[in-house]
Amino acid sequence: MRDPIQRALTSLLASLVERPEIAAEYEASLADFAPGRTLPTTEPAWLRHLESFLLERPSDAFDGEVPVLALRADLESGGDLSDVDADALDLVSDSRAGMFVVREVRPGEGFWLKDLLGLGELPVLERRASAELTPGDLVVGRAYADGDGAFVLSPAAEVFSREGLVEALRLDAEQARAGRRGTMRITQRELERMFFEPGARFEDPSAAAGAPDLAELEASAPIVEVESAQVIGARIDAQLRKSGWDDEDRAALVEVMTSAAIEPVKPDVANAAIARALELVAFESDIDLGPLRIDFAAWWAALKLEAVRTAKQLREDGAAAGRAKLAAGFERASAPADESSTGGGLSAQEALAAFDRGRAEGRDVEALFRQLEADLGLEADDEEDDPGDAPDFPGVVGAMVEEYLWDGERQAADSSAEQAEFLRAFAALHTEIGLFDALEAQHLIDFAARAAIENELCATDHERRARALLDALERFARWADAEHELELWIEFEEAHATLVEDLARAAAVSRKLARPVGLDWSAENWARVEAEGREAVRGNERFELLLSAKIDDRELGPREGDWVVGRAKNGRFEAAAVLPRAASRLR
Repeated sequence: MRDPIQRALTSLLASLVERPEIAAEYEASLADFAPGRTLPTTEPAWLRHLESFLLERPSDAFDGEVPVLALRADLESGGDLSDVDADALDLVSDSRAGMFVVREVRPGEGFWLKDLLGLGELPVLERRASAELTPGDLVVGRAYADGDGAFVLSPAAEVFSREGLVEALRLDAEQARAGRRGTMRITQRELERMFFEPGARFEDPSAAAGAPDLAELEASAPIVEVESAQVIGARIDAQLRKSGWDDEDRAALVEVMTSAAIEPVKPDVANAAIARALELVAFESDIDLGPLRIDFAAWWAALKLEAVRTAKQLREDGAAAGRAKLAAGFERASAPADESSTGGGLSAQEALAAFDRGRAEGRDVEALFRQLEADLGLEADDEEDDPGDAPDFPGVVGAMVEEYLWDGERQAADSSAEQAEFLRAFAALHTEIGLFDALEAQHLIDFAARAAIENELCATDHERRARALLDALERFARWADAEHELELWIEFEEAHATLVEDLARAAAVSRKLARPVGLDWSAENWARVEAEGREAVRGNERFELLLSAKIDDRELGPREGDWVVGRAKNGRFEAAAVLPRAASRLR
């Protein structure tokens, strides 16, 4: 499949350069793409330039249109270039350039790539390459849709396996994404500059690992294109309306995509949603599915990003609200505009056309994007949702837990369903937290030392379950420190060490004690175990410690330093549950 791509691109170039003005553009583009270099046709750089020229670079000969899009329009209208190779055009029409991380390899079948900028995932069906790649490798270049839901790599794509490179790139991408609301894309020309030109940061394998400065690239030229879910949705909606789709069909499509967006991120969820959406389009219209495939993938990724940023709607009890909010965003962008509801009274189609014209003219992308939001009447609502303006929202811990679990899957880390269960229970306990920076070690201790006992999370198979719970909290805390610059593990480590010693025993003995209905777990009803387990001390009061059930195994009994929950009466404290020593930090 890779050789056919090269043959297709070469065939299209041959058809185009018969026109002198296009031949002149091609020669000029070589100097722009590879200044001071000669590109023999045997080198991958020559093919990367050809991809850039045909698939990305606006052409004056086509009134600012990208050649491959102009060729398709000309072919469909029976114009001057109608003799172009239609099969070659179909083969290369749907593609994207990017920096992709190998997430999963299936030997003899293919592999999954994650787009570092666009956030989407691509299934690649290449048996030979699957034997050469390992999870964590970086693939730089272009991926082509094969028409059956999968992708193939460009023959000119390159693999980088340098330690630390992916992590550095990912952190830079997150910083670049922080102030933006949509998906990001990068051009073939900028990839060449970053990775392949003589003197590029990554050209020399012995060069120190480091990330390309995406902020610097954005400042020098509008090379990163950003599209919000509303913009992508509006573009799709314009095509659906033009083909005669009614509101009911559109609502069904929006439901498919927004439902997927609030699910935990997994490749099968994304691809099932995209496949279902394409199936709806194919069944209900005669729209060409090729150009829509990439738009649906980008739309899903943008919806997912918005859903994560408004994390309170990721929770199960808010699923309907989450779908409604995302759907409303789609409908705001795609509904016909009038003078009273938008700044310029433009329809979605007109606003997008103005946006595209501005891009073709080389105008500032940020200014164009702001104007597009104004034309679509999105400014007021988007201001409310923008995490830069209103970063405090309940449920952020749940969103971060999902991000952590997603990262674990992407990096093939040992994250079990049991650990996911514990972390989601932890997130559910702290939905009131609106800023991730507000999460503290105290919250982890509260969950492990109190909530785990109260909710009997380790009531069976005490040793294994307690170990799994503490492992889950440790990994999450270390991840939060590394990825989000918190100090959770630094502050939690000491308490974690005592919990390793105490939690399983506390869970086991608490399971044996008789727990009265309506037991009050507030700290006012705690007492500290002293005198080798014979006494309970609460403030200045000292009680004889009684257990609400007989414990035959003396090793399970409360130990000095433990905490007990129960009630005091007539000089005695009757314990209904035992908490680990770390609970002292909760008082």
